[in-house]
Amino acid sequence: AYKETLVKAYNYYVRFNGIPYNKPKFHVEKKLPKIPTKEQIMKIISNASRKYATIFKILLETGMMPYELSRISLKDIDLERGLITVRGFKGHSSRVFKLSSETTSMLKEYVNRYGSNKQLFPSSYYMCKMWRKVKKKVAKKLQEPSLLTIRLYDLRHYYATMLYYK
Repeated sequence: AYKETLVKAYNYYVRFNGIPYNKPKFHVEKKLPKIPTKEQIMKIISNASRKYATIFKILLETGMMPYELSRISLKDIDLERGLITVRGFKGHSSRVFKLSSETTSMLKEYVNRYGSNKQLFPSSYYMCKMWRKVKKKVAKKLQEPSLLTIRLYDLRHYYATMLYYK
């Protein structure tokens, strides 16, 4: 996609300035996303702090983007029924997710501890930063370099794959 964007930008530049130019032809190869196993993901989540384990578990169960989670406020959470309402972002529809009882109890504990903060969840930048830190520590501890290839966004791919499989 980077190469395609670069060619497009240069094409606009040469047309604007009247420079002769033959746009190169190339084929962008679409790759399938890497889907981690539940065991790999849980190894990372179980070694995170309680705060970030809750965050990662919510992302795993809902398929939310980290930015969407960072925008969640207390009014978007129904702890009694274990529901979390997500406002759409980047063209996505708003939606409601039912959390597992384990994740709901983790979220209750999280809300009791951090619910008074102005922003309930950290920014997506800090979520990603903590994910990288934890997975690096776990990969080193368990001698599993394959864990280093799992990105936080892959939790979303895992969710989508499981939803498709159902």
